[in-house]
Amino acid sequence: MPLKISFLKISDILTPSLAIGHAIGRIGCFLNGCCYGKETNSCFGVSFDNCHSVHPTQIYESIILLIIFFILWKFSKIKKFDGQVFFLYMILYSIIRFSI
Repeated sequence: MPLKISFLKISDILTPSLAIGHAIGRIGCFLNGCCYGKETNSCFGVSFDNCHSVHPTQIYESIILLIIFFILWKFSKIKKFDGQVFFLYMILYSIIRFSI
């Protein structure tokens, strides 16, 4: 007999784990040297090909995703309706992805 749990309820349960998994995945992008940002002369720049220094956007995004994880974790305890944690993740991640 199948369980009758709504998609939004399951999404709320899994979304904080998705955020932390995403943060770990972005560290993998950094180790691989892909998805980097614009050239820079700042102290935050890293060099993947020894030719120029670029912003490590993978690390920026990973740190912000860890912050989002803690926000979602706290928010999941006070949510008002099913799907709210999932929608909050989608909104926050869209904002940081656009910004970075």
